[in-house]
Amino acid sequence: MAAQDQATLVISDFKRLIRELNKIEPELVRQMKRDLKEIAEIPRAAVRSEIPQRPPLRGMKRVLSPVGKTWNTRRNARTVTIKTKSPRRAVGFGTKGAGIVSLVISSPATIIADMAGRGNMKSSIDGRRTDWYVYPNAKGTTDNTRPGYRRHRVNKQGYRMVEALGGSPSRFVYPAVEEVMPRTADRVSETIAEFTRVIEREING
Repeated sequence: MAAQDQATLVISDFKRLIRELNKIEPELVRQMKRDLKEIAEIPRAAVRSEIPQRPPLRGMKRVLSPVGKTWNTRRNARTVTIKTKSPRRAVGFGTKGAGIVSLVISSPATIIADMAGRGNMKSSIDGRRTDWYVYPNAKGTTDNTRPGYRRHRVNKQGYRMVEALGGSPSRFVYPAVEEVMPRTADRVSETIAEFTRVIEREING
C-alpha cells in the first residue's frame, strides 16, 4: 500500500448497525469495534511478516534525514497500524460498501519498496528536475539561499530501482492481505452477524 493506500475490510449497512446498537447499549458498539480490531490483527501480522526487516536495496540503507525515506528512518519499516472508523452515512442496497477497518503503512521507505513501478515510468527520464527536498549537508542553491535542501535531475535511477526490487507492485502488502482475506472476512461476517442477532433479539423481545 502506498502512502495512503489501505487494505480495507468492507461491510455494507455498517452505520445502521451502529445506530441500532447504540439504541440498546453504547457499550455494544465499543465491544464490536474491539472485536473487529482484534480480527484485523490477522492481516496485520501477515503484512508485517512480509515486510523485510532489512532494506531490500543497498541504497535504502538507513540515513539520518528528516524526510525519513530510508529503511527504519523515523518510522520502523514494519509498522502497520489498525484503524477503525464509522462511515458518515448509512449505506444499504445499491450503495457502495463502507470501509470499517483499515491497515495503514506509515513508513515512506516501505511504501516506495512495495509500490515502486506502479505508475507511468516514462516521465522518469524526461530530464526534468525534482522539487526541493531536505538532504543532510546539502549546500542548496549556488548563492546558498537554501542550505540543507537539494534537487536533482530526473534520470533512469527509478527504472534501475524497480528492476532491482523485482516483481510487481504490490510486493509485500496486498499479497499478504489477499492470502489471509478469506479467513479474515469470515471472522468479520461472524462478528457482524453476532451483533445483528443482538438487535433482532431486542426487536423481537
